[in-house]
Amino acid sequence: MAGSKTFTFTGHEQHFVTPCGVNQVTVTVIGGAGGPGAAPGGAGGFGAQATAQLDVTEGQLIFVEVGSNGAPGQHGAMLAAGGFGGGGAGGGSGGGPCPGGGGNGAGGGGGASDIRTMSIHEDTSLATCLVIAGGGGGGGGQSGDFKGGGRGGDAGNAGAPGGAGAAPGAGGGGATASAGGGPNGGSPNGGDGLSAAPNVCGGGGGGGGGGLFGGGGGLDGSGGDGAGGGGGGGSSAFGDSASQTSLTIDTTGVPSVTFSWS
Repeated sequence: MAGSKTFTFTGHEQHFVTPCGVNQVTVTVIGGAGGPGAAPGGAGGFGAQATAQLDVTEGQLIFVEVGSNGAPGQHGAMLAAGGFGGGGAGGGSGGGPCPGGGGNGAGGGGGASDIRTMSIHEDTSLATCLVIAGGGGGGGGQSGDFKGGGRGGDAGNAGAPGGAGAAPGAGGGGATASAGGGPNGGSPNGGDGLSAAPNVCGGGGGGGGGGLFGGGGGLDGSGGDGAGGGGGGGSSAFGDSASQTSLTIDTTGVPSVTFSWS
């Protein structure tokens, strides 16, 4: 009998048990989006949508990790939290005497979503993952002189530099299948965005998205009125047992994992 099961973010590991009589499933995994820079900062990047067909057995247990979106940037020096699933934190703003009050903070990077054959509580590595969908980068913070922050990169793509200013921050690099995005993307975590120095008008850099490898954190705006760069997006991956694979960019901004069978 045909059916489907969708998992959304809970902050905890979830479980899918293959129904009786089912030996093949199609799974769609969507990573978290990056948070926007504090209004009106740069927009966050979208997470990946990774779809694959998997051969399974009746009663097989698959562990489900649904990531979350990065938090929006803050008005001030506070950091914006990265999403569950390895998103990097968004950098805070400077506090200089500026027309806009010292710049705005950047958004946190989106967390990756994945499915795996072993619990994350038993094996924290990605070695048992079947499908990973990377998260988007956080949007850069606006400068205190109203220069726009850079947009966060979609999963696997670089963040945009800060829009203007004497020294806008560079965007974080997008992660690839073999390396994190520069300057500080790791595995599986995205890099934290840099905070603007105290007493300047710069905006913070966006956090990198989580993934197989994480996107790089965006750089802060400097030089007195620089806007922050967006964070880079995290990379996605398929295990050797996955077939009929497809990788696109999600535009809903709602991380999830859906199993379907016929």
